[in-house]
Amino acid sequence: MKRRILIESLLFSGLVIVGYFIWKTLRGYYTTKTYVPDILEKYENVDGLQHEVSFGVANSYEAWPVVFAVFIGLSSAYCILRIGIRILRRKRVESD
Repeated sequence: MKRRILIESLLFSGLVIVGYFIWKTLRGYYTTKTYVPDILEKYENVDGLQHEVSFGVANSYEAWPVVFAVFIGLSSAYCILRIGIRILRRKRVESD
C-alpha cells in the first residue's frame, strides 16, 4: 500500500509541474499573440537606441534545482496527506 502512495505522489507532483509548464507556455503564447506595441510614444526619440548598448543576462540562474525541489516538496506533501487521510479513516472505522 505504501508503494502505491509513493507512486501516486510522484505522478501527482510530475503532473502538477508539467501542467505548470504547459500553462506558462500557453500564457506566453497568448500574451505574444495579443501584444500591440505603442510605437508612437515609445520611439519618439530614437537617438538613445543608436548610441547605447545594453549588456546583461536575461536569466542568470539555473531553474532545474528549483523544479527538483518543488517536485520533492509536492511529492512529500501528497504522501503525507494520503497517509494522514488513511490514518483518520482507520480511526473512524475503529470508533464506529
